[in-house]
Amino acid sequence: MTSNASLERDEDDPNSDLLPMHHLTATNILGGTIAELDVLGQTLATQIASAIKQRDDRETRMVVVGMGLDKSMVGREAFSELIGLVLGVI
Repeated sequence: MTSNASLERDEDDPNSDLLPMHHLTATNILGGTIAELDVLGQTLATQIASAIKQRDDRETRMVVVGMGLDKSMVGREAFSELIGLVLGVI
């Protein structure tokens, strides 16, 4: 996943702070994915990259995320728990 260094945040819209940044793109680079979990994995990776970018606007490095997701993790509660764990670490 790569990020563009020329990011302009809309300071007038505080509700967008929790959303992944629209210019970040998640891509699967290794096999072994389950089709039902592709969107979840890409959303998690984009959310993680967005959180890192929000901490430092000058950050331009690629973010590589390895996850072992299970089909039981597709719900909103599991997503919130995963994001909470990751944000607690970074």
